[in-house]
Amino acid sequence: MQTAMENGLRQLIDVMDALCTLYGIVPIGQIETTIIWGDGVLEDTDKEYQRRWSMVLAGKLKLEKSFAWYFGCTEEAARELIPQQTQYPAEE
Repeated sequence: MQTAMENGLRQLIDVMDALCTLYGIVPIGQIETTIIWGDGVLEDTDKEYQRRWSMVLAGKLKLEKSFAWYFGCTEEAARELIPQQTQYPAEE
């Protein structure tokens, strides 16, 4: 079902690109399409979050990589979200 939906979405994007190019709305160029079927029946996001956070605390995963995954952004944007403290969790 997801494969059929993905194919349909990609075809729709191709048609939209052709129309935008035809009417001069956007310049001709490459389109990068990413479709992620996360947060469904086969993915437990709470478990994945806990797994990634454990890796951050163990020093096996960079904090910005975890933030990028969680917020769905680039690592550069994730760095902007990280507070200025240097240890996680914050020591009191």
